[in-house]
Amino acid sequence: MLDAGFVLNRCVDYQSAVQYADTLTTGGHTDWRLPRLSELESILRKPPLFPSARSRWLWSSEMYWHGWNKKVHGFMAVGPATWKKDAIGAEQCGSVLAVRP
Repeated sequence: MLDAGFVLNRCVDYQSAVQYADTLTTGGHTDWRLPRLSELESILRKPPLFPSARSRWLWSSEMYWHGWNKKVHGFMAVGPATWKKDAIGAEQCGSVLAVRP
């Protein structure tokens, strides 16, 4: 289980994260997507604990407007295998942990 930061060797903004998941073909599957916040939280908090990502943020699929700015719910690494839920600006540089239905 590697986040896109390890695969791409770089971080991505939210729009690039959506595009990455939409075009992912890992394991012969083409139905990858960004996880809902509850799905991402479940992955990160269940043993074995997912290690902190190469990027500071992991994107969820939950984007919203905050005034004039797009924000996305996601998780920020605060230590080894320790994550905090936060709102992230869509232009920030994060990573993807794609899921399938």
